[in-house]
Amino acid sequence: MKMSDLAKIAGVSKSTVSRALANSELVTEETRTRIKALAKEHGYRMDARARNFRKRETLTIGVLVPMPSNSQGEPPATNPFVLEMLGALADELEKKGHELLFAKHSNRDPSWLREFVETRSVDGVIILGQNIYHDILNEIALDYPNLVVWGARMPEQNYITVGSDNYLGGKLVAEHLLQQGCKQLTFLGNTTCPESMQRFAGFKDTVETLVPDTELNVIDCRENHNDGGYRLVSEYVQANKPMDGLFAASDLLANRAIQALRSCQIKVPSDVRIVGYDNISSSEFMTPALTSINQNCRIAAQKLVDKVFARINGKQAESELIPTALIIRESTGVN
Repeated sequence: MKMSDLAKIAGVSKSTVSRALANSELVTEETRTRIKALAKEHGYRMDARARNFRKRETLTIGVLVPMPSNSQGEPPATNPFVLEMLGALADELEKKGHELLFAKHSNRDPSWLREFVETRSVDGVIILGQNIYHDILNEIALDYPNLVVWGARMPEQNYITVGSDNYLGGKLVAEHLLQQGCKQLTFLGNTTCPESMQRFAGFKDTVETLVPDTELNVIDCRENHNDGGYRLVSEYVQANKPMDGLFAASDLLANRAIQALRSCQIKVPSDVRIVGYDNISSSEFMTPALTSINQNCRIAAQKLVDKVFARINGKQAESELIPTALIIRESTGVN
């Protein structure tokens, strides 16, 4: 059956049928209900592809996870935080009647980002993590407004970001570890990526301000595979370097650090107190339960989706920080 046939049966125009089946408020609820009932009775289904073509919509949002090989220490796509974020984004997009098109790239050449934006049929793009791509994102945003990034707010930034207050997160960790009596602090992560760089800055500045003579070391982890943190922490301990408090730039790295310390017969938290970042859902079930900085994926996904749809609809949108809080658990000696 064609739409014109259904329109004749309903005694209305084709445009009224189209609007009614699309739940347009330009058609009364009574008429919408009657036309939908007739469509069901006669087995009519709207050709979504044709409708989307006419409206120039794909009803799809591209979600990209940039992960250049041998790269800057950003978490792989299998990181629980990334997976939780993808699930939350899928839920939010479903509410908008859109689907999620997921893409992960291990290419260090930033041109793939521009190629994706210019060649893929999507209504907008959400990128999870800036990684090494800040400059190309700045260029793309000048020509492609429907772009929102989960990440750190950077100076002279053209694109919109949603993220936690990474500097504040590092500050909260430093204050907590110092309050627990730690005097030999270590940061585990990559100090050159935007998010972890800001986390380290907040951690370092706070330690140096509150207790200037506190020893502060860095385990520079730029490997993006799961065993990188484990190996580096093991090597650090085997080199007899002192440590009684450790701040890991992600919960994934914190978990690897706990495993490495356990293999070296070092106990958490009695020997070393550990704090992670992300507060993934499994953090409270780790052994010991992990103290972590909370990044609420549900709030983050809602903000990311709302902002990309604002841009799709030609509206203004601003970068935004989501609430940042320290969730204290057993890994820092607090029950």
